[in-house]
Amino acid sequence: MMRGTAGYRRLQADLGMMSMTRALATISTVTGVYAHPDANSIEIAVVRGWDCVVRKDQHMPGDRVLYIEIDTHLPKADERFAFLMGRGVRMAPDGFEGHVLRTVRLRGIISQGLVMGLDDFPEVAEHPVGADVTDVLGLRLWEQPIPLGDDICGQWPKGFPKTDEERVQNLDPVELADALRQAHSIDVREKLDGSSLSLLNVDGRIAVCSRNYEIRKTSGRAIIALNSPAGEWFKEDSEPGNLMQGESVGPGVQGNPLRLATQQWRPFTLGHCVPGTGLVFKAHPNLWASFALDQAVPSSFPAGDMRGWLSEDWVRFADGLESQLSPGKQAEGVVVRCYDSAGLETYSFKALNNNVLARQAKKGKG
Repeated sequence: MMRGTAGYRRLQADLGMMSMTRALATISTVTGVYAHPDANSIEIAVVRGWDCVVRKDQHMPGDRVLYIEIDTHLPKADERFAFLMGRGVRMAPDGFEGHVLRTVRLRGIISQGLVMGLDDFPEVAEHPVGADVTDVLGLRLWEQPIPLGDDICGQWPKGFPKTDEERVQNLDPVELADALRQAHSIDVREKLDGSSLSLLNVDGRIAVCSRNYEIRKTSGRAIIALNSPAGEWFKEDSEPGNLMQGESVGPGVQGNPLRLATQQWRPFTLGHCVPGTGLVFKAHPNLWASFALDQAVPSSFPAGDMRGWLSEDWVRFADGLESQLSPGKQAEGVVVRCYDSAGLETYSFKALNNNVLARQAKKGKG
């Protein structure tokens, strides 16, 4: 059984992982342009591994462009995004208004992200390819607001990471290939379509957190997590800085897309963060106490050797993937984690099921 933080302290100098802000808007290069199979006025541009439907003859392979990811909250006040506002405007809790980019299906083709010419964005036009220009353009990540009710008792504790893996399409191809090739082991688990819930040991106090907030231990989801065998162990044996992250799924959570009969909490990460440094160390599930393995997010391993897979291979695997937790229902995708010989995480990413993303966007979810 893994106790306290001993398993994480062995290689802190070499295996620290910094919590990073997501780059929503980048200066990118068009790597391909293809005809739309069912339309004459639009075509498909490939940018950073994403397929994006664009107007015909606007972009050519090799063009420098502004690429904006899905989940970006585009400001209503910026007239350059006015053409999108008729499709819907959302307001953040602080009053920020704008359109939220989502995965869409246009004439049968899935489009993910927005590709725009740099002529309309002189403030970032001279930035090099790869530059993150999110803050320069005043863009934000859209996060579904949680109603301010009795369940919320505070903000997310400082210094602890949230649960948001990078999409595989956004990774550097060489970095991805090296990480997969050098990994001692690779763990592939289903990405459950629910709501994240984390147990954190904050200076000896157990906090239950979801999204951007700490929630009361008397809330239904908190009770289920804390009373699980994994939750009981965490309450008794964790040390300050320890974290156990998981997903709440079932009735009453995000519409219960997997149609589960009961609400449950499935842990997927056990780790430790070093106060004041941003360093986080996460352990392979095989190092968890045995009680947690049958409760953890289900494994979803592809057939064959995945060490040579490219980003498009992972996306192809995720598309149409059946849920291990709810057979007959499609999984939201997979989360892939690479580990070293000591069982500590060295690299991670997610590949999402485009069919589920398109369905979520159609329903206005998130």
